[in-house]
Formats: sequence, C-alpha cells, structure tokens
Amino acid sequence: MITAIDANVLLDVLNRDETYFDTSKELLGQAYQQGALIISDVVYAELASQFEDVTKLDQFLEETGIVLKPFTKEALQMASKAWHRYSAKRSPALQCPRCGKRTLVNCEIRAS
Repeated sequence: MITAIDANVLLDVLNRDETYFDTSKELLGQAYQQGALIISDVVYAELASQFEDVTKLDQFLEETGIVLKPFTKEALQMASKAWHRYSAKRSPALQCPRCGKRTLVNCEIRAS
C-alpha cells in the first residue's frame, strides 16, 4: 500500500508537537510497515520552509524512506474538477474549527 503524507503530520513529528507528536509518529510507523510513504511537491515546499537548508530536508526524506512524487498535469486537472464540484455545493457559512458552529458572514465588498 502507498500512503501519501500531508505536511502537518510530518511537522508534528519534526517539531515534536505536544498534542499530536505521539499519534502522528505512531500513524507514520504503521503506514511505513504497510508500504511506501510519499509526499507531493506541495508538501515538499511546505516542509522546505521549515529547514535551514533543503539538503537537510532531502537527507530527512532519504533516511525515512519518504519519496517525493510530484503531481502530474492529469492529477491536477482532476483535482480542479473535484474542487469545482465541491465549491458549487458547499455552504457559504464559515465553520468554527473548535465548536463546529456555522455562521454566515456578510461582506460589503461581495454584496456590491
């Protein structure tokens, strides 16, 4: 099985996040046992911002067996279509990330 890893999971481990370090490290270990670990070019860019030198990032990826798999043009086109379908159906309300309550926001610029 191939597991694509998002930057937030790797940053939890690299930065030893108090809340998510243990969980993220455990999940990465499980995914590693099940097969290949990959990141996209976007994740690579997000991670690179956290390293003084990208050679250290490349070394980290090599040591952990995580492989960079850039997006293909076809994959990006599929993502664009999926985003378009999603955005056409989504609610205009904003959702609080803590409590989940949805609230409509009136924007004077958008209304005009």
